[in-house]
Amino acid sequence: MCLAVPPAYLLGSLVWLEADGQMTSPQDASLIALVVFAYGVPVCAISMALFGLPLVLWLRAKRLLYLPMVCLGGVLGGTLVAAVTALINDSGNPLLGFLPAAAAGLFASLVFCMVARIGLRRPA
Repeated sequence: MCLAVPPAYLLGSLVWLEADGQMTSPQDASLIALVVFAYGVPVCAISMALFGLPLVLWLRAKRLLYLPMVCLGGVLGGTLVAAVTALINDSGNPLLGFLPAAAAGLFASLVFCMVARIGLRRPA
């Protein structure tokens, strides 16, 4: 999952920047790719270890381990990572980072559910 989120985030970032007219050269794309992977893989791994694994284990213990609950946890985890990142970076408007981070959390949750074969229905 940690290797699935950065490429998706990179693709979204490149599309966003191109649509906004901020992409000026191929060197910009390679620099953005370097930053996204250098930052994204460690952050994703740490957030999965600190938030994702305990969440999945807790959901399994409560017999709530199914796709909507895992995806809700992924969105909350992505939002939490965005909040911590905004506090660390002291960014101007932290709300701008929440939507992409929540989408990245949702994407990671969907990939996890596909790989782990977690279904849509609540286990009986």
